[in-house]
Amino acid sequence: MVEFQLIVVICWACATVGLLEAEYRRKYPNTDIVLSVQELVNCTISKEEVARKLAAKPRQITVDQYDCYTCGHSKSLKFVKNNGLVLEQECRWRGKRKNFRPKKERWNGVKIIDYKRVDDKMSEEENEEALLKALQDGPVIAGVAYDPIMDEELRTGIWDGTEIYVDPEHGPSYHSIVLVGYGTDLEGKNYFEFQNSRGKRFGDSGFGKVLRYSSVETPLGFPLVKWAYRPPDIIRVHEGEPDL
Repeated sequence: MVEFQLIVVICWACATVGLLEAEYRRKYPNTDIVLSVQELVNCTISKEEVARKLAAKPRQITVDQYDCYTCGHSKSLKFVKNNGLVLEQECRWRGKRKNFRPKKERWNGVKIIDYKRVDDKMSEEENEEALLKALQDGPVIAGVAYDPIMDEELRTGIWDGTEIYVDPEHGPSYHSIVLVGYGTDLEGKNYFEFQNSRGKRFGDSGFGKVLRYSSVETPLGFPLVKWAYRPPDIIRVHEGEPDL
């Protein structure tokens, strides 16, 4: 799935759905599902908690005109672990955050048993090796250091972060994506390949490449890829019953 994400701040929800749909296809070949972004946006963080965060640390959360909010994808994975996630047809996208939860009596969708941080090692070299190893098992959700210029650069090459704006107090912004593979280009540059949520007009039909640490020539002072997670397993749920 290459989601066309119209609302900027919900990349975390789109990437979570993209990760789980890809993992579902790996476990259940020749089958496909579309999961609900709306449920994640409605339910991952309560309106009360969003209001508290906005009052206490306004620079760490953004709420837009659609009542959608910025959030870490680890929180949405925690929500799916605790509550599961329904199919899109059971909780359709409404174009904004809505104040409801889908009923989960005879619901259909997925659950995850757990999720694990991949890039929690002592050095960037070790984190790169850990990501390469994790990608051999399947897709990984992560944050990529983001600047609007990335959208232009990825039409022709690899995002290296050299022209990124870095806030002197808070560092760069990170955009949630799904890492799907890795490789080396004809110039010998190592990269991770990722799926974005900005539609097929982004990069190469919705996919892009970000430079791996082993090919960074001048230290940036921040990781290009950060907060990487992967669920060890995914479980199909049919009419409220997990397929164990």
